[in-house]
Amino acid sequence: MDQQATTTPPTEAAKPEAKPAEAAAEKKPDAAVVPDKYEFKAPEGQEVDAKLVEAVTPIFKELGISAEGAQKLFDFHNAAMKSVTDTLTNTMNETREAWRGEVVKDPALGNGTDNLKPEVRANIAKAIEAVGDAKAVSAFKEAMDLTGAGDNPALIRGLNAIGKLLSEGTLVRGCGPSPAGQVAPGTKQPSPAQALYPNLPSSAQS
Repeated sequence: MDQQATTTPPTEAAKPEAKPAEAAAEKKPDAAVVPDKYEFKAPEGQEVDAKLVEAVTPIFKELGISAEGAQKLFDFHNAAMKSVTDTLTNTMNETREAWRGEVVKDPALGNGTDNLKPEVRANIAKAIEAVGDAKAVSAFKEAMDLTGAGDNPALIRGLNAIGKLLSEGTLVRGCGPSPAGQVAPGTKQPSPAQALYPNLPSSAQS
């Protein structure tokens, strides 16, 4: 009679205990905890916009963004805004430089090298003075500098034209006596009838 071999059921292998490093990895680090309040560090020379922080806080909380992650997003936002601002500033500077070059090379306005003609500067000054009192003139100049309009060729031509119109008139020189009234010195004076009716044939001087 064959003897049946008895087998011992395999025992389930014991799970290895988690190592301390792995156990720590399963826990969220402190930096991943969503803070009650976000505090940002602005770049040097800048201030944090309190209204912007107030607007973005509920969004960051909803997305579960940590304080560290929020600061990274804040830094990225500042860098992007600076890039846009620098691009606009460079574009405006290049435009104003091109305007100035056009003006100084215009024979009617510039000296051909680096400035306006003296008479053009005088006309523009007169036109600006017509804006009003000293305060109004100062505000006008500040606006032109701020917007760059003071370098615009069209504005310079317009101010120059206005200044010419405002310039004092020149002396009107006489061109001799009127043939219908006065007579040159040494000439026989007309009779009353001839003076009143110089165009009548009977009034012709003999």
